[in-house]
Amino acid sequence: GSLVVTTATERGFPVLDFLCLDEQAPTIAKVLETFKAWNPTWNCVRSVVIDKDFVEWRELEKAFPLSSVLLCQFHTISYWKKLSRRPTYGLTTSQREQIIAHLTNLIYR
Repeated sequence: GSLVVTTATERGFPVLDFLCLDEQAPTIAKVLETFKAWNPTWNCVRSVVIDKDFVEWRELEKAFPLSSVLLCQFHTISYWKKLSRRPTYGLTTSQREQIIAHLTNLIYR
């Protein structure tokens, strides 16, 4: 994986590349500890954008208590598309499309 910093011009720069054997909390915590040890200005991080990984989310909140952890817009929509197809909800195709349209409007406004 990589930790990438995005500038004001939306250009991304990798600041840490790593290989993980798993995505368990202790492993993610170690990656974040390494990043912080190598970057003395880590406390300037104000927001972190992630995919839908709740273990990662919790570890980021612990490691960067002054930062906002935000869910990636693309991953949010993808997750809801997948979730809305579950038979448990009994949604028609039309209903699913309406939900995704409303969600997209909320996210991109």
